[in-house]
Amino acid sequence: STAIDAWAKQGRVDRVEQLLQDMHAAYKDVGLEQLKPNLPAFNGLLVALARAGEMDRAESMLQQMEDLHDAGELEEPPGVISYSTVLDAFAKSKERGSASRAETILRQMKHRGVEANVISWNSVIDAYSKEKNPERAEALLNEMNDEYLKGNHSFKPTMRTYSVVLSGWSDTRSPKSGERAESLLHHMKNLADADELEPLDVVVYNSVLACWAKSSFKGAALRAKDFLEKTMIARDGMKPDTYSYNTVMSALVRVGHIGEAESMLDSMRENGVQPDITTYNTILYAWVNSDARNAAVR
Repeated sequence: STAIDAWAKQGRVDRVEQLLQDMHAAYKDVGLEQLKPNLPAFNGLLVALARAGEMDRAESMLQQMEDLHDAGELEEPPGVISYSTVLDAFAKSKERGSASRAETILRQMKHRGVEANVISWNSVIDAYSKEKNPERAEALLNEMNDEYLKGNHSFKPTMRTYSVVLSGWSDTRSPKSGERAESLLHHMKNLADADELEPLDVVVYNSVLACWAKSSFKGAALRAKDFLEKTMIARDGMKPDTYSYNTVMSALVRVGHIGEAESMLDSMRENGVQPDITTYNTILYAWVNSDARNAAVR
């Protein structure tokens, strides 16, 4: 098992398979029970397949493990580690359809009596976010919340769960991104106030800012500016950082509001935030490419 673990971490499927075959042959020849391939050994093969990016084979192997257990050839059934290994592989895959396949495996866990944990759910949510399907990612988040409210504490969403959904909304550039992100922030804030979620920090607020800044909604850049000034600073007392301002300024210059973006330099100084090279380059390149009469002077 130690050798299998070592090769598995390197994604050497060939070596892991050879070791499993050697174990099985020795078990058949000698009859020693300790030589019979067990669940940790098969889990090692799943890890190797996942590291090698062989998702189809990993999924097939998981089913074979279930069949071996049903036939009495594998003493322990595949558990949460087995399923989570395959789920995580799908979450990291760039193949189209990986998210729905991961969700199928997640549902299969319940059918087989394996209780999924928050890591399992986060993997599937992450897969949907990477496929730019934040609606489905958020639907799974809501399902987790529903189960948690029923008393199943293994379903309790974490800060990572919410962050992954926010990232999904940001990447999709949907006209709904900003509003959905603010709705999630409101829910997160209520949970944090009730000590059901760790305190929110500037990184969370920056994720919401990114959703507005990248949104295709008309007027999204100005909404990003409003969120920074009226929600983040004035309402919630959250001090922005340089990234916060750079995000809003980039959004403003993309839609031609160069003057609005430049005026935010004063706001940065008033709030004790230091501009960086990206801050100045954002304004500089915007004026360089502007047709305004005073662009050269600016």
